[in-house]
Amino acid sequence: MKRIIKLSLFFIFLTQIAFAQKSDLLKYLETIPGLTIIQKENGKNFKEFYQLELTQLLDHKNPHSKTFKQRIFLSLKDKSKPVVLVTEGYNANRAARKDYIEEITQILDANQVFVEHRYFGTSFPDSTDYDYLTIEQAANDHHRVVEILKPYFTGKWINTGISKGGQTTMYHRYYFPNDVDASVPYVGPLMFSRADPRFYYYFDTVGTSECRASIHNYQELLLKKKKELLPKFIEGNKKAGYTYREGYEFGYEYMVLEYSFSFWQWGADCNSIPNESVGMDSVYRHFEKIVPYGYLSEPKEREDYTFMVQAMKDFGYYGYDITEFEGLLDVVKEHNYDFVLPENTKITYHPELMQKVKNYLQKEGDHFLYIYGGFDPYASQQVELTGECDAVKYVLPGGSHSTRIRNFPKETREEMFKKLEEWLDIDITYEFPERQTIKR
Repeated sequence: MKRIIKLSLFFIFLTQIAFAQKSDLLKYLETIPGLTIIQKENGKNFKEFYQLELTQLLDHKNPHSKTFKQRIFLSLKDKSKPVVLVTEGYNANRAARKDYIEEITQILDANQVFVEHRYFGTSFPDSTDYDYLTIEQAANDHHRVVEILKPYFTGKWINTGISKGGQTTMYHRYYFPNDVDASVPYVGPLMFSRADPRFYYYFDTVGTSECRASIHNYQELLLKKKKELLPKFIEGNKKAGYTYREGYEFGYEYMVLEYSFSFWQWGADCNSIPNESVGMDSVYRHFEKIVPYGYLSEPKEREDYTFMVQAMKDFGYYGYDITEFEGLLDVVKEHNYDFVLPENTKITYHPELMQKVKNYLQKEGDHFLYIYGGFDPYASQQVELTGECDAVKYVLPGGSHSTRIRNFPKETREEMFKKLEEWLDIDITYEFPERQTIKR
């Protein structure tokens, strides 16, 4: 027994010595000014996993400006392998797990650098001065992350993101085209106004005429039966802790307008749309399933304002055609997103930047692989390629906002891999376990 105890203590001692020895990456990170190592772990997907905080200038144009701490998750596979820079558009909560891995990271067997967007999560300045919540400032955040980490790694760099993160990927390349060797934005729209009119055409043409009619009839039913259904809406929101600045009835009507967008965005089944014959309880259960509580409600956290501030100021958004419900809307008389902006805040949209980004992507945006879902409303805002640069785009027929590379047929995935191999000068050996297509 004593021998077993001694051996156990010996192995514990060896383990402690191993952990006490600093890795090359840890030694490197400790030399970077303004970088704090919050956590270090090992995992099954990566050799080393770090949670970091980087001191960033609030205004990169002013070296004397205030600063904030930006949260970064760094996962090491091997310093010679590619590096995937995830330009997250929101908070980075999902990347806090030591074995979290993005699809493109898995495909490339790569290292991963996951950067939380400024004004989200813990990467929030002390004050909510939205003057510094801009696309250019965020791009500079990502540029600095690349600057401090690139000297350590010897492999190629790829930036990627999903939805708003996909947009952020494009914006980063616009400002710093040489930071990475390739870009893979997923379902990232490029919009040109606060309520881009291309969405309206999309809703008039997407899917089949029968499905579009079913959606419209269901929305009409929700409005005609508002007196009966509104109490359910109020009860559900109160349980979830949501309120609406203009009142629950206003929120209800807006959520009815949102139904068609949400339906197509997340790939709902046209056959699932109920009618009055199934009873109002079933009618309402479908509604709250497709349009979850909380969207466009009174923000509870300061980061809840961030997205809409950016949308209304820089990258645009979508709206609702309320004319098709004339006579059925009692409190929503016009489409306007001011009710989800910070109170007493006036924001002016500037369209010039998005036009510049579009021109860059079409004329100079080499080594971009764009992914979209065909039924996703944001596909109506997809980047239009003109053949002037070395970029490719894949749109999955019937795909939703959840469309990923794994959802495409094997032959198409192999085409994508060949492009990435060409751009990154690597061999891709990854194979998906099984074909996963989106069902309609």
